[in-house]
Amino acid sequence: AMHGATGAMYDRKYWYPKAGFEQTIFRESLPDLHSRCYSFPGFCDRDLQDEIVDVFTKHNKVFFYWLSLNTHVNYDLRDLVDNSFDCKQFNVDEKSSGCRNLKLQKQFFNQFSKLIQEPALKGTYVIVVGDHTPPIYDESRHIFKDGQVSMIGFYIK
Repeated sequence: AMHGATGAMYDRKYWYPKAGFEQTIFRESLPDLHSRCYSFPGFCDRDLQDEIVDVFTKHNKVFFYWLSLNTHVNYDLRDLVDNSFDCKQFNVDEKSSGCRNLKLQKQFFNQFSKLIQEPALKGTYVIVVGDHTPPIYDESRHIFKDGQVSMIGFYIK
């Protein structure tokens, strides 16, 4: 299991092993990684993808749980390095938290699309699921359906 924040957050360093995870990766597990994102205190998602490739390179079969961070409220645009989502095209106010969220989501999936091209992940079944509706506190909250999360599953060929 991997989470880019500290393992003390929500006591993950204690309950992840109780949930059956044999190895955990938290912020304190990677002292040489000098990454810091702003949306949530922890490593940037883009800087953790090598950890995933490393695990899949070392193990033939593995269940890997990754709780990502960078699309978390307050959707800080300092974390945005790939500004490829055009809010205007979808009639979303460019200054809204909904727009910031969508930009960070698009960036995550652009980076994720590169990760799943790694040869070590060939044959892996991937499930991407949200854990809750994005908290949006301004007028753009209508762009997400309250109480619903998206999910997708697929095999990497």
